[in-house]
Amino acid sequence: SRLTLVETESGASVLIDDHPNNQKEDRYLTIFGAESECDKAKELLESFWLEEEEVHTLESRSPLLTIRLIIGNKGENVRRIETESDTRIRFDTSEEAKVIIKGSEEGRKRAWELIQEMQSSFVDESFPVPEEEHFIIIGPRGKVVKELEVLTSTAISFTLDPEPSVLIQGLPENRAKAWQLISDKLEKSEGYSVQKFAVPKRLYPVIIGTRGERVKEIEQESGAKVKFIQGGKEECAISGTAEQREKAWERIAEIINGEGESRFPVEAQFHRVLIGPKGVNVRRLEKESGTSIGFENEPEPAMVVRGSEENRRLAFELAQKFLENDEEEQFYVEYRYHGFLIGPGGQRVKEIERESATKIQMSDSEPILIVRGSQEARDVAWELIQNKMDEYDDSRPAQD
Repeated sequence: SRLTLVETESGASVLIDDHPNNQKEDRYLTIFGAESECDKAKELLESFWLEEEEVHTLESRSPLLTIRLIIGNKGENVRRIETESDTRIRFDTSEEAKVIIKGSEEGRKRAWELIQEMQSSFVDESFPVPEEEHFIIIGPRGKVVKELEVLTSTAISFTLDPEPSVLIQGLPENRAKAWQLISDKLEKSEGYSVQKFAVPKRLYPVIIGTRGERVKEIEQESGAKVKFIQGGKEECAISGTAEQREKAWERIAEIINGEGESRFPVEAQFHRVLIGPKGVNVRRLEKESGTSIGFENEPEPAMVVRGSEENRRLAFELAQKFLENDEEEQFYVEYRYHGFLIGPGGQRVKEIERESATKIQMSDSEPILIVRGSQEARDVAWELIQNKMDEYDDSRPAQD
């Protein structure tokens, strides 16, 4: 490292530590040694601090792919260049693809030469592949294409212009290896394709289901993979064999044709109760009724339920039963805890209400707290209140 170089050339020792009186948490250096050694170390350190940055624009048909290759697998390429040139390198892709090199003039020059040498060895090559087969190469969450890039030390992207193709960038032998692996995968997946179907975006959550359970069920039954297009056209892409795609679409079409939306009047104050801590209550309602549930305040407070007519009715019945269990319960809490539980600006009690989906009141006439909510929510609230009381006791000085 640079500090090691400073110590070797100057004979001094350099210690990095945090300044105890510096509120900005900056770091500082302490130099130990003879006066001449300290002066030499200071001179070397100042030369490093005065290093300048140099900006270069990458000229490439696919600059982002080129940057990925320069960086290399887990950054191994760019680290090697930094070590050989004694510089620091970063990339800026906000506008043009730029390389920013910081170091001495000689180091910056050497780093740019190494980058250019590396870039000259990278050539991109286009291979025609139908758009519906791109998904096969990409794989779930990009897993397949990432593995291909690591195995072949290439950068792989996809384009539709001027024709659907796979663009592979890297050394000639690596491009050939990548294309061979892609060809083998496509051959093994013969008959496997991607088909797009129009699906209203508002129905995405209904088809996906709570925590993706419904769409996972469709995928398991059909053997196909279902992906919903975000932005642009309102479509879902189904990948698999013709039989798998057909079976998956039949299930989705059944959901679409049987789906509807109902608004059930529910006062705004009960929305939080039905949602529950971190959404636990509403997720349970959705799972038990097979619906998707939301809440709106305009034009009037309501619970909005999406699903089949029978399931929508079931969801509302379950919600009503849940709210019927919404009751008040009193808990004995000494007055000395009340102020702490309320907190500055009421922050602590609001936090407890939010986490437990309850409403809490402090009694002025007697040492009790009144908690309103479902039994489950009241239990959660009482546990949180007890934790806060323990916190208050722990913060008080011990009594003899």
